[in-house]
Amino acid sequence: MKAFSALGNLPAVALAAALFGGAAHADTLTGQIVDPNGVGIVGATLTFTNGATPLNPVTGLNGVFAFVLNPGTYDISIDPGVAGIAPMQLLGVQVAGLTNLGTIRLQPGFTISGQIVDPNGLPVLGVDTDVRDAVTGARLYTPRDNTDLTGNFVVTVPPGTYRFDIRPPVDLLNPLAQLFAPRSIEGVVVAGNVDLGIQAVETGYAITGTVRDGGTLLPVEDADIDVEDAITGEKLLTPNDNSDPLGAFVVVVPSGYYTVTIDSPPGSALRGERRYNMLIGASTPLGLVDLEPGFVLSGVVTDAAGLPVQGADIDVLTVPGDSAWFLSNDNTDANGSFSVVVPAGSCYLTVEPRTTSGLVSARTGTLQIAANTALPTFQLAAGVTLSGTITKANGSPEAGCDVDVIDPLTGLEIPTPGDATDANGFFSVTVPVGTYDLAFQPEEFSLSRVDRVNGVSVRGATVANHQLSNSPIYALAYAPGEPDVAATGGILPMFLAYMNLTAGTVPTMASIVNVDPLGNEHYLLRPMLLNLPVGSGMFTGILLPTPPVSPTLHGLTMRMELRFDDPVTGAEQDHDAVTYVIR
Repeated sequence: MKAFSALGNLPAVALAAALFGGAAHADTLTGQIVDPNGVGIVGATLTFTNGATPLNPVTGLNGVFAFVLNPGTYDISIDPGVAGIAPMQLLGVQVAGLTNLGTIRLQPGFTISGQIVDPNGLPVLGVDTDVRDAVTGARLYTPRDNTDLTGNFVVTVPPGTYRFDIRPPVDLLNPLAQLFAPRSIEGVVVAGNVDLGIQAVETGYAITGTVRDGGTLLPVEDADIDVEDAITGEKLLTPNDNSDPLGAFVVVVPSGYYTVTIDSPPGSALRGERRYNMLIGASTPLGLVDLEPGFVLSGVVTDAAGLPVQGADIDVLTVPGDSAWFLSNDNTDANGSFSVVVPAGSCYLTVEPRTTSGLVSARTGTLQIAANTALPTFQLAAGVTLSGTITKANGSPEAGCDVDVIDPLTGLEIPTPGDATDANGFFSVTVPVGTYDLAFQPEEFSLSRVDRVNGVSVRGATVANHQLSNSPIYALAYAPGEPDVAATGGILPMFLAYMNLTAGTVPTMASIVNVDPLGNEHYLLRPMLLNLPVGSGMFTGILLPTPPVSPTLHGLTMRMELRFDDPVTGAEQDHDAVTYVIR
């Protein structure tokens, strides 16, 4: 492959490039790189994907360039090599014949700088720093973005708000190499040069494994591994977290309590896998991770005008029991299409558009899955807003209260994404016109009791404020993280407690019930009359047996509930539950 460096006169350069490139059967890419003021940048370096390596790929006089390339599509990175000007990347540039990119104006640039040190305060060499757009997540082109011997880094970016990723090197082949955990700094506002100061990285521990097809036992490439904090649900930064052609993967995390997700590759007929409550404090091999084959459930989601709905969340739940299967790649794409993999059996599917869409969610009837199934197009109608403010008995906001909208004719819940109240007790959901029952479930540790309002008429935008009353007694069931128990049965460690804030003893019918994914109830403690004294009581370290269930329910959740019911009316006084996963 040949290249011809620009010398100033663009037509002459193009002519020379065409003459010399003709013998190589290549095409010509021309253009001009200028600074924010429109002045040509001499010596800016261009690099190309697809293995293109033009000779002397820099701009000449007035920032003009002309390169001979094989025809094709390229991503082009532009490094101005000048202080105060941000690098730039052009994606998907098609070169065919004489292709002129015209004048490419670079933006003003400001530096983000700092130093990366280890837990002992020593500099860390070779840390890769990435800058991503805070809204889109797109990665900016930042050449020379690794730390030096002193742990220092400097990158140049245009003004904006960014996420700054710190990605220490990973060398598992060197037994003396220390691992450090990647992390992100959110909300870095760049309106001038930014000094992030000294940034310490934690000691890291490798989670490794090999992903296989559970049917063929062949390696699975491109499975995506994600790690979430088991307590907060926060997703950790795990660079290069897809399995390689041999199915192998490695992610590095700090010590902690995590949920590890192995998502099947898009387009495969394999079900994803989750590992719960993993306590990481040393390198942890998961060994062979077999993703079980299933059946592809696919479809398309549009609005009333037939336009695709992107980003709608797809859930598949069991019938009976309403337990959600874990799904990989469960959002609609830019074409409104989705494809998820589910096991055989009875289920139903829900489609929940983004809360800002103004569209009504949808759900199917019962589906019998025994083969790959293409569903009819879901055409989501525009809905109306049902909103309100939920308050406690004392008038303060009830934050985190789950508001369910129920069809009184069928008893089925209308899917309403984002239906929990915010810090001000406010909720807003989109529903079809109709009459509904509203069920209110306060979050754990709230002193308010569950409640229900029937017959709420919604004919247009409707406000339904509601004040909850205090519960006479409170139930508390707790287990750290999201426990998992074998399908053959096991032991679930729990903490159980009650609280009575009234002025006297409160009678209650107390029970402990295990509810399986199909809704079947198994009593560990049948309703027993208790008189709960004023104050509180706690039972710590209780080991409750869990019943065996069918292995086909692997990956679904069960609930261990502590219930307090009124001994006279049978009405619920309060309840709480621990959710655990069948493995």
